Amino acid sequence: ALIPYYNDYALSECAARQPEGLHVFITGLLMAISPVAIMGMSDDSMAEIIVMFVTVAVGLDYFINLFKVYLGLIEVFDRKKRWILLFIIPYVGIVVTCLYGWHKAFQPQWKLQDFRDNEANFFSGAHAQALDNGLTVNINERTVRKLLGKQYLLRDIHMYIKPGRMVLLLGGSGAGKTTFLNAVIGYEKADATVLLNGADVYRDYDSVKYRIGFVPQQNLMRGCDTVSHTVSDAALLRLPTDVSAEKRNGKVQEVMDLLGLSAGADGLVAKKSGGQLRRISIAMELVAP
Repeated sequence: ALIPYYNDYALSECAARQPEGLHVFITGLLMAISPVAIMGMSDDSMAEIIVMFVTVAVGLDYFINLFKVYLGLIEVFDRKKRWILLFIIPYVGIVVTCLYGWHKAFQPQWKLQDFRDNEANFFSGAHAQALDNGLTVNINERTVRKLLGKQYLLRDIHMYIKPGRMVLLLGGSGAGKTTFLNAVIGYEKADATVLLNGADVYRDYDSVKYRIGFVPQQNLMRGCDTVSHTVSDAALLRLPTDVSAEKRNGKVQEVMDLLGLSAGADGLVAKKSGGQLRRISIAMELVAP
């Protein structure tokens, strides 16, 4: 690309750093027009100072993101990070990019076009068999729209879980575990089909929601309430309105006994240990029918 500043964005595409490249393009244009703005305010010293201050801030953003683009390019060509010293020297960086592009000794580890060509192959075409009893999950994709296209959060996940089974979902921080669970329970819908005992969670949510329990990472409880009041309040919210008080209280007691909470039922939530708080959170979900 021969257009000033846009060539930096084109370079960012090669380095898979398009967001940083867009920053460089926009801030570069702002720096280019700032001298014109300052000249137009020659009679207003305060406005001139403000424009100069903004220009410095924009320039700092420009160089930080350009630095990131260069580091991405160095990574693509599998070079040592000390090559960044050549990129930051005025005019020498142009020579380095030409060297990367034309010299046979420098070959990229991957190309953006190859990634785009193979993107369609990321979908397996698999489909989990729907179960009449149990959970069936077929997630095609869960994406978010960004300025430069869409980003995949989940893709091509197909599984079924038979009744009574316990499943461990294991993954590093940011791997998408919570996003996956939110998609399964219908909290953040994906391009997917989720069936619980044959009922579609997305289409029949009003009838299925009472069968779904979800314990969040944070404890959503009032510390000044007792354990019994906390679980009872959850039952009022989770159970259908036509459930009698006797049946509701019986369900609460059943869950409290199951999780070993009956002995300290009159104690305040704020006084409970971390393990007890998690059991109370689970009890709040198990009171659903």
